[in-house]
Amino acid sequence: DAPARVWDLVDKGRIAVGYDADCVLVDLEREHTVRDEEQLTKCRWSAWHGQTLRGLPIATWVGGRMVFRDGRIVDETPGSEAQFDHARGGYWATRG
Repeated sequence: DAPARVWDLVDKGRIAVGYDADCVLVDLEREHTVRDEEQLTKCRWSAWHGQTLRGLPIATWVGGRMVFRDGRIVDETPGSEAQFDHARGGYWATRG
């Protein structure tokens, strides 16, 4: 749950009742060369274009729904907007 604490995210970072069911399955042995044309982001480019990296996301679940599998989006239903609670005292709560 460290990333969720650093970013002060509410209901994220654990697999537990009451938390969002967000999860990514990563094949830590698989290598892949990053290509801009394969990016599924709004900007459609990557700073790692042309680099061969180890560790490839295989599947992603958002809110308990599988949304990505084997390089393809399988459900385009948007997730909920992230909620932040800076009163929790994470990294960003201490920066002005």
